[in-house]
Amino acid sequence: MTIQLTKTRSRWIIAGVLALLTVALYCFFPDAFWTVSKGVPVFGALFFPFFMFFVLVSLLFEFSTKQTWVRIVVKIITLLGCLLVILYASEVLISRHFWGLLVDNPGAFFYGFCIIIAFWAFFFALIGSVPWALRATAILVALYSYVNFFCIMFRGTPFVPQDLFGLGTAADVASSYSLSFTREIAESLLAFAGVFLIAPRLKFAPLPKLKKWLVRAGALIVSLVFIMATVSKPFIVALEYEPFYWDQNQSEVQNGNLVNFVANIADATVEAPEGYSLEAVNAIAAECPSDSAGDATVRPDVIVVLGESWADIVPEGGALTSEPVTPFISSFKERENAVYGNLIVSSKGGGTSRQEFQLLTGANDEYGLHTVPFLFLVDDKLPSIVTSFNAMDYQTVALHSGTPSAWNRDTALPAMGFDSFLSEDDLDYEGAPTVRTYLRDSVMYDKALEILDEADEPTFIYAITIDTHGGYGHEDYDTTISIEEPEGSYAQTEQYLSLMHEADEDFEAFVEALEQREHPTLVLFFGDHLPNFDNSYDADVLEGSDPLWKYKTIYGAWANYDLPETTLVDSDALSLSYLNIALMQYAGLPLTGYQKFLVEGAETYPVSSIVGYMSHDGALISVEEAAETEMYRKQAIMQYNFVYDRNNMPEDFYVLRP
Repeated sequence: MTIQLTKTRSRWIIAGVLALLTVALYCFFPDAFWTVSKGVPVFGALFFPFFMFFVLVSLLFEFSTKQTWVRIVVKIITLLGCLLVILYASEVLISRHFWGLLVDNPGAFFYGFCIIIAFWAFFFALIGSVPWALRATAILVALYSYVNFFCIMFRGTPFVPQDLFGLGTAADVASSYSLSFTREIAESLLAFAGVFLIAPRLKFAPLPKLKKWLVRAGALIVSLVFIMATVSKPFIVALEYEPFYWDQNQSEVQNGNLVNFVANIADATVEAPEGYSLEAVNAIAAECPSDSAGDATVRPDVIVVLGESWADIVPEGGALTSEPVTPFISSFKERENAVYGNLIVSSKGGGTSRQEFQLLTGANDEYGLHTVPFLFLVDDKLPSIVTSFNAMDYQTVALHSGTPSAWNRDTALPAMGFDSFLSEDDLDYEGAPTVRTYLRDSVMYDKALEILDEADEPTFIYAITIDTHGGYGHEDYDTTISIEEPEGSYAQTEQYLSLMHEADEDFEAFVEALEQREHPTLVLFFGDHLPNFDNSYDADVLEGSDPLWKYKTIYGAWANYDLPETTLVDSDALSLSYLNIALMQYAGLPLTGYQKFLVEGAETYPVSSIVGYMSHDGALISVEEAAETEMYRKQAIMQYNFVYDRNNMPEDFYVLRP
């Protein structure tokens, strides 16, 4: 074997730049070397610098040998090493738990490595070049890894397959977020760059044409078989890599981000629940006949306000702010003709459309909504409270002061039966007040009041706010509320609290205007999910306060008449999927058979969520325990029927009778 320094000038320049960047990494982020996951501290600390050293050596030195088998073995080992580095570059973005994964879950580590190999084999079969297949694999994994990293930074949860259908919505709000350059990003970029630079050194001697095609065909078959098995639910279940829908972060840390993403693909299909049959559906439906639309003798105007990220994150005794955050909304606890409570939703930091779907239909994430509902589950057959309001001759209007196409609302909401859908395109006007980059909530509330004043018929308005949307690092926004206790750096949290204070003022003005109306009027508000911050506020204040803390928002209702009583709210919390029943009861309006059926479950377990089931006395049982109950079995059957088997719905069960 002969070894000599390269005479290629470009290689020296690239190697010099790469060396300087690597040194800069350890100068600006010294923890990149010393902060190591448990289990393999020395190997974990030395892996990245050793790889970068190997890249420099491969750039600066020329190696040659007459022994063909040595060249082949070295290149194969180098190729596998590069594929391992691709896995490392992906996982290192998740707070460097890469080596902890190797120690704690070697099966998932090896499985993730096999996924990378399968991608390379697939690209090799298509391209026919080892170096370019390696580069294509690096590009694909890098794209996924950085999208996943940004999702975690912005909303606090990993990227899952369903998010592919919400990329347009994500792009619409991306300008509201700010991102700092971190050690994880720098290390990952250098690792991917190293793979790109080594790739040209992995050229193998040309094979005869027939052998080459046979090798490519073999690579294609092996990769496709592995990929098809990988996205098979039985395969994932057998390996025990099923994702934790209630905590995707935990699932990702336990199994690695690539394995978790693949497992979510495998689990995206919803199968009929055990015991599902049309006979079972019809038997359950026969027990709960729907009311008639004609039973609505008094038809109040009804307004539902979805408060973007509305939540009470300042628990009594847990934090202290410079002034009350939402004095008006909080007054619903004591206000006459008003109710206030905790609402349990199914996500944190995002997923608004899933919460909307549950409110409007009564569906529950626990029974299988593993998709983007407004994109895949909505058509003109879908029963919802909009269907009920239309049956009672209401005018139905949806308002949103944001982008109309977000979450496919401009298609989904009209398909659900809304007479009209007005977005920022319709609400904006010259001089309209704004907050950060969004229209102020007051603009939408003014339009709602205008619609009510001009209506000749009872009106149902569904209003979606946006002022308090995530992205709480806006530099041009003046924070008005500070956190006095506990001590810490909570800039994003303080910006969120200040935005909530403004939202509270706008909502107060809206309700005060409604108070002047003579026609019976009901307004109900709810928060779709908790906000997400890039600081330690959650850990310092919220974590440990309640097993449901990640999914606990707020809801409330007020009317200019005496609110009817409902057994649904006689508890510490209520599931979002039951909120539309409470809405109809507060309005004194008839219920569908499906809503009556859900009441039976809600009176036993007012909280039925992906986290657990809670009774009126606050006792929490696991989903596994709940799954053994008759209530769980029946609710799963009926939800599957109207969400996924819509052609076989019992007549007049999910809708009001004429």
